[in-house]
Amino acid sequence: MRIFLFILLLFAGNNLFAGDSKIKVVFRYDDFTLQNVPFQDSLLSIFDSNSIPVSIAVIPYDKTADPKPYNSMTQQQMAYLQELIHKNIVEVAQHGFNHTKNSKSEFKDVKEEKQYALIEKGKKYLDSVLNVNITTFIPPWNQYDSTTLEVLAKLGFKGISADLYGVATSNTIHYMPCTDKYVHDIKDLVSKNRDRDVTLIVMLHDFNFKGDGNEYYIKRKSTLIELKEVLKWLKENNIQCCTFSQLISSGEDFGKERYLVNSKLFDGVISHRFFNFYVPVDYEKYKSWDKAFWAGYYFVALLLLWVVAKLMKIKPQRRIALIFWISCTVVLAAFFIYGRFTHKLLFVINGFGVLWLFASLLLMKSKKMEAAH
Repeated sequence: MRIFLFILLLFAGNNLFAGDSKIKVVFRYDDFTLQNVPFQDSLLSIFDSNSIPVSIAVIPYDKTADPKPYNSMTQQQMAYLQELIHKNIVEVAQHGFNHTKNSKSEFKDVKEEKQYALIEKGKKYLDSVLNVNITTFIPPWNQYDSTTLEVLAKLGFKGISADLYGVATSNTIHYMPCTDKYVHDIKDLVSKNRDRDVTLIVMLHDFNFKGDGNEYYIKRKSTLIELKEVLKWLKENNIQCCTFSQLISSGEDFGKERYLVNSKLFDGVISHRFFNFYVPVDYEKYKSWDKAFWAGYYFVALLLLWVVAKLMKIKPQRRIALIFWISCTVVLAAFFIYGRFTHKLLFVINGFGVLWLFASLLLMKSKKMEAAH
C-alpha cells in the first residue's frame, strides 16, 4: 500500500508541477583564494568557455597566527578574474574570514562583536581588491547562527548560502542553501525536472575532483573534463544557470518561510523526490502528506503491537504500558541517533518491530510447550 501511494503521488507530481517555470541551476565553488592556484584557473576557464556563471566563495585571509590577506595571484590571473567578474561569469561571495574554527565553527556561537569584526574586515578587503560589492555570504562548514544573520544584515549582505540545517531568523536575508554536491547528478536531475519550479544549488570544492585524496567529504569524484561536458550539456539544452545575486534580483521568494519549508523534515517518504532541490513555499503540501503518512504508519505499527500483546494474553494495563514505553524508546533513540525523521528512522522502527514480533512468537511457542508438559 505504501509503495502504491508513493507511485501514485510520483505520477501526480509530474502533472501538478509541470508548467512554464523552468529549473534553475546555481554553481557554488567553495574555498577559492586569491593565490596562484592553477586548478582555480582551469575551473574558471571551463565556466567561461561555456558562458555559464559560477559563484566563488572566496576566503579573504590566511590561517597564520597573525592572519594576512591572500594576495599571491599573478597580474595575469587577477586580470582574468576581474574580466570574468565584469562579464558576469563570476560572482564573488565571501567565505568567512580565514576558514578556521572557533570552538564549533568560525562563526556559530561566537560573540556578535567578533563576528562583526571578522566579516567586516574580510568584506572590506575583497571589495577593495576586486572592485566589487559582495552581497552573498557563505559560512565555512555551512555553519552559522542567528547572530551571524544579524551581522550580515548590518553589513549590507543580501543573501546567505549554507545547507538545509541552519537557522532562519532574519526577514531581510535571502536563504539559498546548497542542495547537491556531485557533478554526476546534474544531468539526471535536470533532465527529469527541467520544467519544475525548483532550484538546484550545487556546492563544489577542489576535492570534488579526482587527484585530491580527500575521501571523507566526497565519495563520488569527478574530473574537470566531466564538469566541462555537463556545462556544455546545460548550455545546449538552454538550462537557466545563474548566480546568487541573480536569484535575488529576479524577485523570486528566497525568504525564511521558503527555507523552513525545505529544511530538516523535508526528507520524508513522499517529499524525498525533491530532496536535491530548493522548492517554493507551495510545496508545503508535500510535508503535510509526509506527516499524514508517518501518522498512519505509526498507528498501524502500534495496532500490530497491541494485537500481538493481546495474543500473548498480556493484561490490558501492562499491554498499554509496554507499548507506550516501546514507542517512546524507539522514537527517542531514532531522534538521538539521526536528529530528525528520515528514511533511516523508518528502517529502525521496521527492524525493531520485526525483532519484537520474532521474540514474541518464540515466547508464545515456549509457553505453549510448557503448557503441553
